[in-house]
Amino acid sequence: MRSISSFPKRDQYTRWHNERPVKDIHELLELLRPGHHDSTDGRYIKIDGHKVEVQIGWFTYGSSGGDRSGFHYYQVEQKTVDELRKNAWVAPRRISRVGYTETQHNKLGLTNKGEGEFKRFLAEQEEKAKALLVPGKHSKFSALFERYDHGRTYGKYGELYFLFRTPMDERVRVFPRLKKVRKLRKAA
Repeated sequence: MRSISSFPKRDQYTRWHNERPVKDIHELLELLRPGHHDSTDGRYIKIDGHKVEVQIGWFTYGSSGGDRSGFHYYQVEQKTVDELRKNAWVAPRRISRVGYTETQHNKLGLTNKGEGEFKRFLAEQEEKAKALLVPGKHSKFSALFERYDHGRTYGKYGELYFLFRTPMDERVRVFPRLKKVRKLRKAA
């Protein structure tokens, strides 16, 4: 993983967390899904005039009052956001307040329909990844490949991959879109 100081500047005080704008709709849907260290601000697409970006609020507990929080900023293309809106996969955020609900029109959050689309896409890509695995070529003996994780090449963004292992603990990383399989560890 690269140092944050090597990413392009967003403004005088902050940097982007990606080198290039997100163009893939499913990559953007995954960025908007809730994460482990999200703050109460959560994840959303912020629209400020012609400027569009993903903001992810984060929070980490510290010891002796050393809690930390902040935002991660991701570049995103306008046409990708437009497609998510057209399919109703994102909508203005609705925040419950005491006695009323505030609608934030400049902040778009993931809808249940968007979450469903991402899960459908993930299942489809997992099937494509499994189809690329060949017993004897990607494992010593076993034809049983169990998926134990998925991720992206740069943590929260980048090319989608799946991690599989065999009963003999042989591990492979499969990139379904690129149709590439990489062995990670050989059995002893």
